[in-house]
Amino acid sequence: MKLFSLMAVVALVGATFAAEAKRPAPREPGNDPVVRLVKDRKVAEKIGLTKEQIAQIKELCKAGDDAAKALREKHKQAMERNAAAFEADRIDENAVMAAIDEIYDLRKAVVKEQMKAVIAAKNVLSPEQLEKAKQELSAKIAADEAKRAARKAAKEGDKKPAEKN
Repeated sequence: MKLFSLMAVVALVGATFAAEAKRPAPREPGNDPVVRLVKDRKVAEKIGLTKEQIAQIKELCKAGDDAAKALREKHKQAMERNAAAFEADRIDENAVMAAIDEIYDLRKAVVKEQMKAVIAAKNVLSPEQLEKAKQELSAKIAADEAKRAARKAAKEGDKKPAEKN
């Protein structure tokens, strides 16, 4: 029973990280909506970013991405070590529990690095620039939703049976 419980925990941990690997983290520097938006040259000009601010944001995002990438590689290696522990004839429960702790500590470190980069990039913007960026983001989201609705309406229009006269 103890072994079954342990295997269930490991399966759950593995499934959690497999699901996370399929989608980008919501706040990776390149995936933060405001940071991603201000990296667009047209938007940067529209909200009044200087060349120095643009360069600084790009550098901060790259540094955050690089740090997170290195931690994700360590995380992957820890997951592989944990999986290998289950291939032994006798499973060392303490080793598996330590590996699980390492896996979660590394995941937490990845998220912290991502957040530090997002915070630093956003702090490059003045309050006025940040507000303008948020307005641009809202406008972009509204335009994207309108396009999706129009495509959906056109697609549904194609599916309707032809009317007979």
